[in-house]
Amino acid sequence: MDSMGFGKRKASSKLPIEAKLVQATLDYADLGVKPGQTIRILARESCSDNDLSSFFPEIHLTLK
Repeated sequence: MDSMGFGKRKASSKLPIEAKLVQATLDYADLGVKPGQTIRILARESCSDNDLSSFFPEIHLTLK
């Protein structure tokens, strides 16, 4: 997981992705967010070039 300005780095899971669903658990404190906030998630293929086609569709997630 890349910190993208959150000030910390956290090791990513080393389990292989075997389906179309990826799940992860993060503490709100790791992201510096509070319940009720909406965050934007951007994911890209790690083995790709840094072009725009390597990004998956943007996700907006409202925290509970």
